[in-house]
Amino acid sequence: MGRRGPKPKSERQTALTGNAGRRPAVADAPSKALKTVPAPPDHLSKRGKEHWRRFASDLVERGLLTASDLMPLAMLAQSVDDYLEALADIEQHGATAETDKGYQYARPEVQLKAQAAGAIMELSKRFGLTPLDRVGLAGRGGNTAPSGDPVNPLEAELGKK
Repeated sequence: MGRRGPKPKSERQTALTGNAGRRPAVADAPSKALKTVPAPPDHLSKRGKEHWRRFASDLVERGLLTASDLMPLAMLAQSVDDYLEALADIEQHGATAETDKGYQYARPEVQLKAQAAGAIMELSKRFGLTPLDRVGLAGRGGNTAPSGDPVNPLEAELGKK
């Protein structure tokens, strides 16, 4: 079960919308954002390291990557690699296979793809890589690049422009 109630607002959002409940404002935690893109972990595959560099550079640009985010970022990069690998296998061999007796069943890669897609979406939300979650991170520079252009790294990662 997820968190109950509305998502917490940043100080900036509270200042813009007002404090209807008159509760004391909770100060945003001081940011200890990384200034440079860290090297990818050794356990990632070659493609996973490419995804790591792409996501990490975007998050560092926006000031959203901290040292405590490195393991979830590695999980995101590996999940994207797993998803693309399962997708390629499904495209090559099909989504179903047939038993010796002629029954059809879903290939294991279909389940792996679904699990990886779920992990990608969950981790993408945490890093503000989906449009709705970028709005939630807007108080911390979450929805634009330094140039001021809107950023959607997930669409760029999956090849949509």
